Amino acid sequence: MEKYDPLQSDSYTEHLAQVNKTKQVIATEDIFNNSGAIIVTKGSPITGAVAQQILRFKLTKPLHDTIQIEDELSGDSLYQHFEQFLQSQPDFQKINTTFLIDPIIRAECHFINMYPLLRQKLTVMSSQIPKLLSQTIATTWLSVLVAHKIGCDEQSIRSTFVASLAHDIGMLHIAPDIISKTTKLSDKEWRQIQAHSVIAFEILKNISNMPKDITLAVLEHHEECDGTGYPRGLFSSSLSIIGQIIGLADNVIAIYTKRLEPDNRSLRDVMPILQVSSRSHFYQTYEALITVLRNVDLLGEGVVSAEGMPIFIDDILHKNNQLNSYVEVYEQLLRSIPSTDQGNTCSRAQTLYSFISDAIRGSGILNDGYIRWLEQVRSEKLSFAYREMEDVFLMMEEIEFHLQKLRRLINDYLLSENCSKAEKELITTHFVTLDTIRKQEKPSSTDYSL
Repeated sequence: MEKYDPLQSDSYTEHLAQVNKTKQVIATEDIFNNSGAIIVTKGSPITGAVAQQILRFKLTKPLHDTIQIEDELSGDSLYQHFEQFLQSQPDFQKINTTFLIDPIIRAECHFINMYPLLRQKLTVMSSQIPKLLSQTIATTWLSVLVAHKIGCDEQSIRSTFVASLAHDIGMLHIAPDIISKTTKLSDKEWRQIQAHSVIAFEILKNISNMPKDITLAVLEHHEECDGTGYPRGLFSSSLSIIGQIIGLADNVIAIYTKRLEPDNRSLRDVMPILQVSSRSHFYQTYEALITVLRNVDLLGEGVVSAEGMPIFIDDILHKNNQLNSYVEVYEQLLRSIPSTDQGNTCSRAQTLYSFISDAIRGSGILNDGYIRWLEQVRSEKLSFAYREMEDVFLMMEEIEFHLQKLRRLINDYLLSENCSKAEKELITTHFVTLDTIRKQEKPSSTDYSL
């Protein structure tokens, strides 16, 4: 991951030029290149042509410290974004009302005035990547809820609020075509995306009045307790509570918006998914969120019709068989890979597999007895168990997701200098077996929906 250089112009410059088309973006002082020459005079608007001029040079000061945007986001307008989010999401609104989160959010919104640079970044995000701002608002609301529920004091809740708002500002410095890409990212593109937490950290740590717990939380919000996160691959013992609150909230909002909402599923369906991935997060944050979700009467209807359920269960049985085969192959493979650190990739892989195994054993959804139960539900059309079938499907999808992470870790070891020739051959052979299992996938031709 390349080190972020705040003096090197990047995509943020082009974002500013686009913002300038609807609200003025003005240089508040002369802007110099690193040779000491003035390239933009004080009072000049940051037009497209000026942006291209800036992009040619390295600067003597970060660009964001030398410009001002007309009508930047205020505490009141920020609170309006939270209101709009809740109005559009009945499940979240119900939680908001039950746990009285709204007064906390309303009060915290005005603290954004303490951080003009954050106001600037969020203003640009609102104009240029509004979907990202919407996700940021949702993540911030959920982070405050979790912080409140686990008993954080007032200052920690404030730090959680500010860090949540700031956690994705690094995305503004990454090429828009990578941010908006819908097809699979290349390794290089993925590394650029991963850099966003480091970029945000570097920006925030240079704000004189920014508390260190906020900058650290932003840096760590994609770290996971099993060591599979980024940018540093830290384990739970090295992580901060605020970073993990934001990481959990960010993950839940991503699951809800990308996997559940498009299928007309409710927030309630986050619960079986979190059950599988619980050990990726601090237990106290996981427990707090699960308790909230269980104690609010969320919409619980399934999306699979009674007519479609038998074939849906067929697909669950096929997925069950496939996952059992995957797990068996990974277990054999990991017995042959050294558990002692040679980098720390192996240690992370072993830890992740341990978490996956615990989740599988804890749920019981892959054992023979559960297979017989699935077959009974299908053959006898036990409608009272149909909602459970959908939960099981969601859990299996999450297990698959974690197994994909495990494969990426093992592949990292395969490509490392620490991997011996014999181990390379062993891993490659097992990967071929896994690919064979994957190709046996049974595509569903049925629309299960109600």
